[in-house]
Amino acid sequence: MFSTLVSQQLAAAIDRKRNEQALRRSELLLPLALVQTAVYGIYRSSREGHFLDVNPALIGMLGYSSAVEVLLSIRKGMSSPIQANTPA
Repeated sequence: MFSTLVSQQLAAAIDRKRNEQALRRSELLLPLALVQTAVYGIYRSSREGHFLDVNPALIGMLGYSSAVEVLLSIRKGMSSPIQANTPA
């Protein structure tokens, strides 16, 4: 009987730990999901001002087909990604 009680407590503790881990993962993913599905343009930059990521809405607003294109155009020294995509 004592061993049954211990095993039940252990199983409950393991379940609780798994649930806590699942909650932490979902809390980390929610902001990302909100940014990726936003209808307005969002970018993430470093403290130095370098673009690190852009969301799909911003990619479309700037006329690019991928985040890589936007980031590369900025890194090539263009003053803005909009100028990089404007016909001469």
